Amino acid sequence: MRLINTRTRRLEFSPANSKLPLPKYAILSESHAPGEDKASSYPNLIQNPKSSNNRQNGNREEDHQRLDKPCLLALSHGFEYIWIDTLCIDHKNNADIAKAVKSTWKRLSRASVCFVYLDDVSLLAQFLTSQWFTHTWTLPALLAPPSVVFHNSSWEELGTKSSPSLCPIISRITGIPQSILRGETSLHSTSIAQKMSWAARQKTPSTRPEDRAYSLMGLFGLEDDDNTLKIRYGEGFRRAFTRLQQGIIQKFPDDHTIFAWRLSHSCEAEDGSLLAPSPRCFEASGRIV
Repeated sequence: MRLINTRTRRLEFSPANSKLPLPKYAILSESHAPGEDKASSYPNLIQNPKSSNNRQNGNREEDHQRLDKPCLLALSHGFEYIWIDTLCIDHKNNADIAKAVKSTWKRLSRASVCFVYLDDVSLLAQFLTSQWFTHTWTLPALLAPPSVVFHNSSWEELGTKSSPSLCPIISRITGIPQSILRGETSLHSTSIAQKMSWAARQKTPSTRPEDRAYSLMGLFGLEDDDNTLKIRYGEGFRRAFTRLQQGIIQKFPDDHTIFAWRLSHSCEAEDGSLLAPSPRCFEASGRIV
């Protein structure tokens, strides 16, 4: 696992088989503009970790936002390390991407805090319409970490996912009960259909369509099951989502709510299968237990 040292701005590597415990670290979650080249950040940081301090660098402001600001934020909360997907994953290496995707939930749950940067929110009144809530990887970032802290476009703190000011709004946006956001109710007590209904609100397409299915593996405890759900980019979303449901059925054979979906204008079946073609088919299943 790669982490960024918040003091030196350098990438450091912690081997998976290391006997030393992982250091405490923060994670940054942010929305990315469609078509943004995430692959360019990793080699730039490897080759010149101090590029953000080089005034001759044409991307000075971008580097400042992408590296300096998160590092300073993490340091201010006492964290020597931070994980940022655009910098800690080699997006030109398919094996590295697959490994990172499989370990998403574990990585988030082991973090001390997840800082969410909302570049489209300057005032709290705009929180409700932030595009971050519609992105593919929002659910893991919101549910896996023990603490989630939101910041606006000026990096000013808005509150946490469990705070009285934000929790009701987040619940309204996502459909996730406030008791779960506050940690009062376990995810294990919710049905498959309920969890799928939260994923039904994803709207922003990923650069890799299969991620819409792969991003849900951790929510259903399938990340460590290499036999059931391997990462296969190129198979398409429908095939990936079908395999996800098959894995869920094997893991939770007594929860039949996975069949509690219905067709709509945004969810059309093509083959008459008992399995849903998309999480959007569970949009009205949030109260099924």
